[in-house]
Order: sequence, then C-alpha cells, then structure tokens
Amino acid sequence: MSLEKNFFIIFIFLIINIFLYFLKNSFYKKFLPIDKPGPRKIHSNPIIINGGLFFFVNFIFIILFATFFDNLFNNFFNLEIKVNIFISIFFLYVLGFIDDKYNLNSFLKLIFIIMILFFFLKDNELFLIQKLDFSFLSNTIFLGSYSIFFTILCISLFINSFNMFDGINLQSGFYSLSFFVFFLLLSFNLLFCLIFIIPHILFLIKNYKNESFLGDGGCYILSFIISIFIINYYNLGYIKSDQIFLLMMLPGIDMLRLFIMRIIKKRNPFSGDSNHIHHILLKSFLF
Repeated sequence: MSLEKNFFIIFIFLIINIFLYFLKNSFYKKFLPIDKPGPRKIHSNPIIINGGLFFFVNFIFIILFATFFDNLFNNFFNLEIKVNIFISIFFLYVLGFIDDKYNLNSFLKLIFIIMILFFFLKDNELFLIQKLDFSFLSNTIFLGSYSIFFTILCISLFINSFNMFDGINLQSGFYSLSFFVFFLLLSFNLLFCLIFIIPHILFLIKNYKNESFLGDGGCYILSFIISIFIINYYNLGYIKSDQIFLLMMLPGIDMLRLFIMRIIKKRNPFSGDSNHIHHILLKSFLF
C-alpha cells in the first residue's frame, strides 16, 4: 500500500476517534449502560461504559477498510474470514453490552462465549492452535482433533481473565495496548497496529479522567481480537507457546488465584469480591 494511502487511513481513523472522544456524554447516556457506585466499586460517581463502543466502532471501520485495502491485514485474511471476525465481535459486544446493563449470570455468559467461539473456529482453521511449540523443547506436541476444544478453552479463559482484570482505571487499557506495541515490535503490519493504538490512547485519557469505562463489551472484543492475532502470529511461527504464556499470564494467574480462594471458601468461583489484584494493590498503596 502506498504511503499516501497509509496517511489517508490514519487520518480517517484520527477523525473518527476524535469525534467519539468529544461526543457529548449526554448522547452516550441515552444509549449506553452506566456503572453506578456500589459496595465493591472504587468510583463514587456514575461512569458511562462507552469504552467498548469506542473499540467496536473502530473495528467496524478496520473491517471496511480491510475489504478495500487487503494490505491492512497483510493479505492473509480473505473476505469470509473478515465477515466471520466481524460477526463474532458483534455478538461478543452485544453480550457484554447486555451484561453491563442487566448483570447476566456468569455461567450463562460463559456458555454464550463458548458458543460464539465454536461457530467462529469451526470454519477458520487459521485461528486454531493445532500444536504446542516451546522454545525450550525440541519436540512439538500436536493436538490433532482436540485442537478446536483446546483453542476454545484458551480463548475463553483469556476473555474471562481479562474481564476480571478490568477493575481499576488504566490497568486493562495499558495491558491491551501492550499487545499492539508487541505486534508492532514484531514487525506486524504497521498500519493495523497504529490504527488500534489511536483509540487506546484516547480511551486511556478518558479512563484516567474517570469519564469512561471499558465494560464487559470492551473487554470481550479486545481480548478476542488479541487472542486471534496472537494465535495467527503463533501459527506463522513468529512466537512460541511459552512466550504467549508470559504475555497472557498476569490476568490468568489472578483469575486462578481468585477461583482457588473462592472454592476453598465454598463459594461460586464466578462470584464477585474485593480480592482482585487491583484491590490488593489499592489497599497496599492507600494504607
């Protein structure tokens, strides 16, 4: 793609994100969920959950531009895959939106996430983890017919752990941003990374000012996008299984710790509490 087209696309995404950034809160309040203060909440004022919409709108335009400029996705995503990615992200955002508004049952959410992932992966072998290749082992472990189940397990665990990790301003935003910086350092498509870094920066500013939350919808679509590009990059041989573990382990370890603690206390592992890593850090910092 020519340099002029790259600048044109970046300019368009800047305009889109600046428009979303300066759109009045009164408009967002008419359509989007509000996170109200509560016993386990850190904030004291109602906050609009519009971070998910921020990234959802961006990805719609990414898909549209990628349809006309194949280089945006390095020429390896055909139209059918782009449509499947869009459909999956749409349903994940809707699921998160409904959860942000009505607080769905945790088990029901997990079932829906698994269903969305299954219908996405069953026709897209490009995003299946078909083998485990570690940098410190000479042998490769092939998963065979278990690859789709293993892939669904890995992605659903990351989606849920990422969502549980989102509990304090800037934490999830910077964590998500680090992946796109990582893609950039690995010489992944420069344009794709830049147009995803733009909404991250603007969202982080609003999040820092306590004007916007990512919400479940934002967590679901960001963790899904990160997952499928990590898997695709892995299948192309650019990274190893142990490197992926190091990148994704922080929210995963926190989720595992919480599950174990809740099970020991004979509680539902999906129930909420104030023992997340961000709660511990806040207590340590404040007291």
